[in-house]
Amino acid sequence: MADLRTRYLGMELRSPLVASSSPLTGTLDGLRRLEAAGASALELNVYDVSSRPGLSGGDVEWHYLDVVRATRLPLAVKLSPYFSSLTNMAGQLVEAGANGLVLFNRFYQPDLDIETMEVLPALELSTSTELRLPLRWIAILHRRRDRRPAPGRLSQRSVPNPAAFERANYIKTLASHSVSG
Repeated sequence: MADLRTRYLGMELRSPLVASSSPLTGTLDGLRRLEAAGASALELNVYDVSSRPGLSGGDVEWHYLDVVRATRLPLAVKLSPYFSSLTNMAGQLVEAGANGLVLFNRFYQPDLDIETMEVLPALELSTSTELRLPLRWIAILHRRRDRRPAPGRLSQRSVPNPAAFERANYIKTLASHSVSG
């Protein structure tokens, strides 16, 4: 049998398979079965859609940080890309105890049928174009908190001026678009 051992969240795992959001994790019985099989960490998917006008973005972020601080297991936090300062929030989550970050949470949005006034489930499967946002942020966040050498070749830490690098790539992307008449 092939050796599938790997490291994740600082732990040695027998297999790279990790239980995440699924029917197995939706019940206490399922969680107990996973624990018996060796599930020793947690992927925390904190999803807070704040609709309270008086609640600030900082208050929402403090809620995330409080949940991370209260967790005693090795922890990966699944993030949304919608923080006003994702780099800062990622750093705070690591300082609060997150062992890893998962980029990004995929939000399923229902469709609204205005003829029947019903909410319709609408599941759209992932496409390869959805990788652009996580890959961009992985490059931005790569080794931000870790001072070890050898950053990724496409990470912001590998260029002398990250802001200029971002702007140049933006202009290059716009210039690459051809207009057909």
